[in-house]
Amino acid sequence: MAHIEKFNIIKPYQHGFLKKHSCETQLLNTIEEIIRHFDQGSKRQIDVQILDFSKAFDTVAHQRLLHKLSKYGISGKTLNWIQYWLTNRNQCVIVDGEISKTAKVTSGVSQGTVLGPLMFLV
Repeated sequence: MAHIEKFNIIKPYQHGFLKKHSCETQLLNTIEEIIRHFDQGSKRQIDVQILDFSKAFDTVAHQRLLHKLSKYGISGKTLNWIQYWLTNRNQCVIVDGEISKTAKVTSGVSQGTVLGPLMFLV
């Protein structure tokens, strides 16, 4: 995180998964900006786009993430550890006691971990 903060890899308008930032702080900033335009008598149209990132953690492509981390200066043992953490994982599904074939996991970051949200942001 120190490296990411030092080199401003995550933009200041990102509010999810960061210390002292949340969906609520994003909402407050957005409302403040809308009110500021209104108070200044701006006649400009204000557009708001809301995205639902459900299942977003599952869509992070491992190779793309590793490439980005490398471009951002993450290398050596740290990059190797993250690669090990992400890759060579398999999964299967059990329904009514029946087990599916095992499939290789090529995307997604582990949910419920400290590192997962950070990797999603990158």
